[in-house]
Amino acid sequence: MADSLRNIAIDIVEQKLGKEAPRYAFYIVQKAVLQENQGNMQRADSLYQQADTLLKKAYGSQHDSYAGYLVNYGAHHLIRGNLAKSDTLLQRALAIQEAKFGKGHFNTAEAIRALGSLAYGRGEYDKATDLYDEALRIKKATLKETHPDIHNISAYLADVDFSKGNYETALSSYKAALQARLTAFGRTTPYDITDLQRVGEIHLAQGNYEAARMAFDTMRHVSRQFHHQQHYFQGFAACYLGITASEQGNFVLADSLMRSGLSIIQTAFGNPYISQVLEFYTKQAALLRKMGRYPQAQEAIASGYKSAKELLLTKKGC
Repeated sequence: MADSLRNIAIDIVEQKLGKEAPRYAFYIVQKAVLQENQGNMQRADSLYQQADTLLKKAYGSQHDSYAGYLVNYGAHHLIRGNLAKSDTLLQRALAIQEAKFGKGHFNTAEAIRALGSLAYGRGEYDKATDLYDEALRIKKATLKETHPDIHNISAYLADVDFSKGNYETALSSYKAALQARLTAFGRTTPYDITDLQRVGEIHLAQGNYEAARMAFDTMRHVSRQFHHQQHYFQGFAACYLGITASEQGNFVLADSLMRSGLSIIQTAFGNPYISQVLEFYTKQAALLRKMGRYPQAQEAIASGYKSAKELLLTKKGC
């Protein structure tokens, strides 16, 4: 609903300003982000290219407004798994911002945070931590401790803790981020979805299956508020609910959920991560073996590797 209203607002701005107005470029970027949220990556990329042309024409390629665009476009390529391209764009954005505002300025925080996410995506956890810490320090110099941006970066740091197996520290940070957004906005937000997924994964790893089920079920519910029914987040939630049901011994329900989730992931235009695709198919295969359905288990493994190969070739995954 919120995305639909935002699209209407952007269309009104387009009619008022015209498609060639420099200010319209900023609305194009917003529209691109909306397309990303819906998993329409190719459409988002086309919009970013359109904004690039307008911004360069209006401000040149060294303006801080153009740098802000580069941060968004760099994050877009990070989502798509184009890590080298993302690195180039983000480093360029940071260089422009530091030349304009100086190192440590508030306007540089998002580029630094995005570079932290890039390092995290490459498995460079210590580097990611340093960059996240730097972005957090910059934000804290201007914003209150209760501001959602502070907790958002804390959630990124929690991702590092999660990947290192520091579950209790990560769980505390994710819950704090969720509560901070609820306090600030009075409702759930799209940013809650991945934090809820992580909370569920931690409970799953710790054997707290009912808590995991509740987290994944909430994740699915929140995703439905902001995304269409075939969005890859719906697929992720269904697969995780299936894994949880399997651990609880409910194999029939687990099989149904896994099949539903994998079907969504296969057809999604979004960003199903390759490692997660393989994990889901591997879990499905294990489930099918428990049920004595060995030929189907072999098919699940084959499908997983086929999907991963296709994602690598199309650069949908990372």
